[in-house]
Amino acid sequence: MQSAIVRFPKGFREPRHYHTTCGHSIYILKGRIRSPEGVLTPGTFTYAAVNERHGPFVAEEETEFLFYTDGPFDYFIEDQ
Repeated sequence: MQSAIVRFPKGFREPRHYHTTCGHSIYILKGRIRSPEGVLTPGTFTYAAVNERHGPFVAEEETEFLFYTDGPFDYFIEDQ
């Protein structure tokens, strides 16, 4: 398990991806991230389960969030 404060610069794009060994939570502290489900703003909490495809995510402005995994972290990109 791990937790971290993660920062995305404005314009950063994280591709659609999934994790096979962990689910993870993110809690937006500042900024804005666009996702297929809508815009994540401060105070937004979201969880992605093991093997759940999520993203892409695009930082509409510099964004900072709390990232927490519930198992060992791995990362598989589904799109480019």
